[in-house]
Amino acid sequence: MTLNFLISNGKIPSLPSIETVKQALIKSLGDRYKDDCIILIPNGSDGISKEEGNGFAQNLNFMKEMVDIIQTINKKDKLFYLNECRSIYDKTYPCISGSDAHSFERFTEYEIEKTTWIKADKTFYGLKSILFEPEERVCIQSNSPDLKLKSKVIDYIKLPQKDFDGQHIYFNSGMNVIVGGRSSGKSLLLSLLAKKVGNVSSLKRNNNLYEQLIQEKLEDTNAFLLDGSATNGDTLIEFFYQDKLQEIASDVNKRNKFIIEIIGEDNQNRQMILDQKIKVVTEINIKMMRERQSNLTLVSTINKFQTEHQIKDNIEEVKSKLKSLYSDNKFQDDDFEKLNREMQNQISNESRLNQEIKNYESIKQINFYALNSSLPADKRPIINSIHELYKSQLNKLNTEIEGELNRKIDSINVSLEKLN
Repeated sequence: MTLNFLISNGKIPSLPSIETVKQALIKSLGDRYKDDCIILIPNGSDGISKEEGNGFAQNLNFMKEMVDIIQTINKKDKLFYLNECRSIYDKTYPCISGSDAHSFERFTEYEIEKTTWIKADKTFYGLKSILFEPEERVCIQSNSPDLKLKSKVIDYIKLPQKDFDGQHIYFNSGMNVIVGGRSSGKSLLLSLLAKKVGNVSSLKRNNNLYEQLIQEKLEDTNAFLLDGSATNGDTLIEFFYQDKLQEIASDVNKRNKFIIEIIGEDNQNRQMILDQKIKVVTEINIKMMRERQSNLTLVSTINKFQTEHQIKDNIEEVKSKLKSLYSDNKFQDDDFEKLNREMQNQISNESRLNQEIKNYESIKQINFYALNSSLPADKRPIINSIHELYKSQLNKLNTEIEGELNRKIDSINVSLEKLN
């Protein structure tokens, strides 16, 4: 049985077993089939059948011998396959996202945050490199994980027209290696880059002729950055010419100093980049928390609002109640005018009674003893009797006035309640 037997018209008509797939691969690609294929399985129940053989042992051997990549975006599962599973399967697995498309036309339809970024050449063997560096070469997120500034990455160099026909040599954004035989132009290319990009002062020690040659070629040489701009020689770069490296390598002290400086600077740069990333992530988290709180507040406020239908129903209900009240009371315009006149009279009477109370209060404050302090002593008992009689009558009158006033106030309140 070969792979062609398993696949018919671009489809797999039946679910094959692990052993069936393995034998088909061997017959189609040979015993070293692993050199020419990559096996990916989904992190779920669908896929190759495990019915043949002993359950756990068969699954263990299948994962160890055949599986290369796991299709999953679950963070917990990714942590397991990238780290924890080594003690079980003796290796780790790169994790990539998958497409739910059932046709090539819909293959590009997927959620942007499920995008899988792979750092490799766009070849089969480039893809196989993720099997050896599953964590370093694979990233699942919406944006590219490469955070290099385009204004700091050399895209290509255009060589002089006279000697090189204006040839363009392109570079990738990572590490580049210039490979060539003796006197093939490796140093020339590197020197032109160093001068055009960073305006390096010295290329070779005690070699003025070489310096002059580079200067001549430089006039028709142009280097371009990834953002499309041309270099102007003001970019900060580090350049080590071949003689310099030989000089450093031949001296133990210089070599150690050189290594320490490079490592120290690299760590410092890494820390700066890490601090910047932490700052950005922290700011984003704070902003997201504020946005979330704002959204929760807005949702809470919206939930308190009635729907348009409820508001219309409430308005109709109020109109109905008003109509019913008006019908029950059967008030006419004349009734309202009559009630209004009565209310105005009551208010006028209340004002008059209040004034009378104030007058009585002022009378109560009269000090008869003070007014009659000049009378003879034999007249004072009569004055005291008159005063006591006056107080008695005044208290009685106050009680009557207060009662009448309260009745008037109650009557006015009743009238006001009817109006409401």
